[in-house]
Amino acid sequence: MTVGRWTWRRTADTVRRWIRRPRSQTIRVGGIDSAESFGSSRVTTSYPPLAHGISHEDAINELDQRTRAIIADLSRREGRLLDMIEDHDEQQHAISATFDQYVNAQEHQAKQRDRRGIRFEVSGLGLVTLGAIAQALGSLMASP
Repeated sequence: MTVGRWTWRRTADTVRRWIRRPRSQTIRVGGIDSAESFGSSRVTTSYPPLAHGISHEDAINELDQRTRAIIADLSRREGRLLDMIEDHDEQQHAISATFDQYVNAQEHQAKQRDRRGIRFEVSGLGLVTLGAIAQALGSLMASP
């Protein structure tokens, strides 16, 4: 931001405070979809001040139109926010399904390794048993 723009903004903000006019009206909408995601939106709407000398009925009609416009804008934004949350949930479910497939594949491979290991241990136990039998037979044959 340039110095001139900064000075103008500070001056404009000071004047707005003196005449009690905010720079804009901000409406914040937010919601928590689940423990895993958060969605929020920020809406800023500005309207010029009402004309001086306007009748009360015209002022009320103008404020009613502005309020209806803000409500319609909020509805559109809420719809887009809900669509974004739905898309996010679909992506999250796809990632979760891919992760589940990966975990299942890893569990299957771990079971296969366990089975091979058990087969190897049983083979070793069988060879140790045969060796013990052969040693016992050798001892019996060697004694008079």
